[in-house]
Amino acid sequence: MSANGMVSLPVYVADAFVSSGSNNNFTGNPAGVVVLPPGLSLREEAYRAIAAELRHSETAFLSPISTGRYALRWFTPTNEVPLCGHATLAGARCSDDLNASTGEDTPERYVFETASGELVVTRDSRVDAQGLYWLEFPRNPPEDTWQPDSSPRWAYDIISALGLPMDQVAISRVTEVAVSYKAKKLLVICRGIEGIKTLQPDERTLYNSHREDIIRGVSVMCYLEQRQEMTTLVYSRYFAPWNGIPEDPVNGSSHTVIAPYISSVIGTKG
Repeated sequence: MSANGMVSLPVYVADAFVSSGSNNNFTGNPAGVVVLPPGLSLREEAYRAIAAELRHSETAFLSPISTGRYALRWFTPTNEVPLCGHATLAGARCSDDLNASTGEDTPERYVFETASGELVVTRDSRVDAQGLYWLEFPRNPPEDTWQPDSSPRWAYDIISALGLPMDQVAISRVTEVAVSYKAKKLLVICRGIEGIKTLQPDERTLYNSHREDIIRGVSVMCYLEQRQEMTTLVYSRYFAPWNGIPEDPVNGSSHTVIAPYISSVIGTKG
């Protein structure tokens, strides 16, 4: 892909948040990855244009600083975002593959300098041949939590636009609402999976329901008290039309809010 009409840049697509194995192609959440040559920076409009053309929920732009250390920015098809989980993981994996293809040493630990501070990705090659990647991300616990009938008007409007009108609260849909102002994310906590699975919010209606920039994404979720796999605590879906993302298949940054919230609910360390 050419940027600024002068330089050609290789672009990669990696599926993040997938289980190990041979039958998981085209699963998880795809992210675009662009590794810039050392010392090269693009015009701001070039970042946005590349992300818009790729049309993935996020595209990661990595700028090498030193071995295992990169500057990292993320762009949706419409704008830059301050934090992204799956594109960070995709960036680490692509860096591994690039190092291997050129015969360079592959570090076990990557440090990414971002708008949200330093983020660390560690690869544990003891788990399987391809390695298991661990992401160290910030915690963004909710600053406010409400019962559905006491939610502020802006949250009420978002919940209704999702297809969860407040007049249905009495028949077991929404149990609690929480917000992280720092992360600009809303959590809508429901009683069960089925009502979440069937949600089909209209992107334009949801976008128009909130124009105050208090939040930029909403997770509709439930805590799985009875679960088949002990490692699965939460079922969630994430919508962010304010960032040009109708629905994200898997969203890492929202879990910086979900994890501390669930930790407070079940009393475990997040």
